[in-house]
Amino acid sequence: MARLERESPGHKIGMLLAIISDSAGENGRYVFPALKRWSHTISGIPVQCVQVSKALKVGDKKKMANDPQYAAGLLLKMNLKLGGENCYAISPERVGSREEGLSLMMQVITTDCD
Repeated sequence: MARLERESPGHKIGMLLAIISDSAGENGRYVFPALKRWSHTISGIPVQCVQVSKALKVGDKKKMANDPQYAAGLLLKMNLKLGGENCYAISPERVGSREEGLSLMMQVITTDCD
């Protein structure tokens, strides 16, 4: 962590995106646990791990890098790790009305865009 702070004085790193190898055995046994341990106990910097075959377009096979659903799921995880919210609860008295739910969604969308 000290090295990261020296390289960018006055700037705090928000998240580390780690693109790791496709070897499930090696990742599960060494790389992933080491990154998470460093994140949770030493640096405090959230880490998002992605396997290289899922993150990059490699070869001519269809990869998850081309899949919008995979990208959306990854971004939802990153949003939470950066302190965002992925869903909102409504009060019990507003449950059941479709119009109320739509107006709440529009309120949240317009509020977040301002």
